[in-house]
Amino acid sequence: MQTSWSEHNPARRFWSWPRYREDESNFFRWRDREDVDIRSKYIISRLAKRIKELEEALARYESHVESNQVVMKEKKKRKCCNLKLIVLIVIVCFLFLSLTKNVKDGSCRCVQPKLP
Repeated sequence: MQTSWSEHNPARRFWSWPRYREDESNFFRWRDREDVDIRSKYIISRLAKRIKELEEALARYESHVESNQVVMKEKKKRKCCNLKLIVLIVIVCFLFLSLTKNVKDGSCRCVQPKLP
C-alpha cells in the first residue's frame, strides 16, 4: 500500500504492483475507505508544492555554487600563471642588467681575437 501525494489526490491511499513505476506496468487500485477532509487535502497539496519549489531552488543554488567554484579555480590558475610570468620577467631583466653592467665596466671576460 502506498500514499499518493499528487496535487489531485493528496493523502489518498492505494494498492499497487510491487514494482510500481519501475517498469511499464502502472497497475494500482484506490483504497477509498478513509476520507481526508478538504482542508487537509488543500494543506497537503500546498506543502507538497512548496517542497518541490524548495528542492528546485536548492538544485539551482547548488548548480550556481558549482559554477562559481569552477570560475574561482580558473581565476586562481590564471593568477598563478601571471605570478610565474612576472617572476620570469624580473629574472630576465636582472640578467640583462647584470650583463650590460659587466660590458660597460670592461669586466666582461669575453675572449677577443688577437690580430697579427
